[in-house]
Amino acid sequence: MSILYSAIGDTDPIRDYRDGAMLHIIRHYKPDKAYLFLSKDMEHKEETRHLYTTAIQHVHPTCEIHLIRSGIEEVHIIDNLLPLSETFYQLTQDYPEDTFLLNLSSGTPQMKMIMSFLAIEYDKAVGIQVDSPERASNRHEHAASDTTSVEDLIETNMDEEELSERCHEPHLQYIKYHGLKQRILSLIDVYSYKEAYKIYNANRSIFFDSLGKWLGHADYRSELRYTEAMQLIKNENSPLAKEHLPDDVCRLREYLMIMELRVRTKSIQDFYVKMTPFLYELLLLYVQKRCRVELKTFCDRRRHSYVINRSKLGNVYPNTLRELDQAYGTFRDGQDLSFNILRIFIAAENLIDPQYQEKLKFLRKVEKDIRHLNAHTTDTITDDEVKKLLDGKVSLDVYHDIQDVFLRMVEEKSLTRKLIYDRINEEIRSRL
Repeated sequence: MSILYSAIGDTDPIRDYRDGAMLHIIRHYKPDKAYLFLSKDMEHKEETRHLYTTAIQHVHPTCEIHLIRSGIEEVHIIDNLLPLSETFYQLTQDYPEDTFLLNLSSGTPQMKMIMSFLAIEYDKAVGIQVDSPERASNRHEHAASDTTSVEDLIETNMDEEELSERCHEPHLQYIKYHGLKQRILSLIDVYSYKEAYKIYNANRSIFFDSLGKWLGHADYRSELRYTEAMQLIKNENSPLAKEHLPDDVCRLREYLMIMELRVRTKSIQDFYVKMTPFLYELLLLYVQKRCRVELKTFCDRRRHSYVINRSKLGNVYPNTLRELDQAYGTFRDGQDLSFNILRIFIAAENLIDPQYQEKLKFLRKVEKDIRHLNAHTTDTITDDEVKKLLDGKVSLDVYHDIQDVFLRMVEEKSLTRKLIYDRINEEIRSRL
């Protein structure tokens, strides 16, 4: 549905035997509804002569007309015209899916300026200018006399006979583009890709298609929809579009980067929620794929998890059983395999360099301390509290230790420490 939103001026509805801007737009665009913003003077004209409603009904009988009686007297003072924009904002909430036709040619210069800003600001607005019949300013022409009947105005209106159209939609996109560009840049700087992608989708006509592909890629990727994300940029000329990683490594890498985003955007609580499952999956991958350890030699399978078989463990890895007994008291049979058990196993069997054993030991302390803190507060965890718990270290330090362990365990030369989303942001900026 299309809706005309128009201020009303002295040239409306008919002036000098021609359509005024409001009526000319209705004649050629045939909107479903028209909302007319009337000053006090224009209210009087409508009440005494039905000037605007009669003219509209003659040109477009099915148009649904709504009169907005503002009561404003001094329409040349811009501060008085706040209701002109407030009414429009309310209409966009009432009709969020519809297109608004904004009349940029009726009313005072102050009204026209406000309407132009609204046309630039609102994504679903179309600004329309109507040229005077002489294709020049019509300020020297006199408005129709207040004694002339609307029927006489209609009867002598030459636009009733002629097919000429004086409407055009000015190219406001170049003004809109710079504002939207800054909004997108601000959003990607804080990794708010979903909102940035929404802006692109609402303004496709003024951006390159390639920008949409990268914004969509970032949005999907930040939701761990990796396959869909890569499909979007498969034909883009970028090293990021050509990467190839084993599926298990790729899955962990994507999850790790989401953890880094949480640290950077100060979503500390969510970072620590993600830490334990990530470390468990990472150590499970390392033990099975890199160290070639078969879990069935000391574990039993229980649906989607592994549980320790104490007897098997003692026979195959007695050092690990000793360390587990020391760490847990007497280690009970049938306990679920966990990050900490895998950490102790790796250290006891000397499956990684001592410096990484120390990092894993520190990460276990972090996991335990943060869990304890969570259990004793309903507040959101902050880095100030983390700093007290970890002797001056903050969440970014914790993340870097996790990243170090990840890069050592997966041993993929193509992986770097630079956050992939910063590289994606470079691609986005180059297309703006």
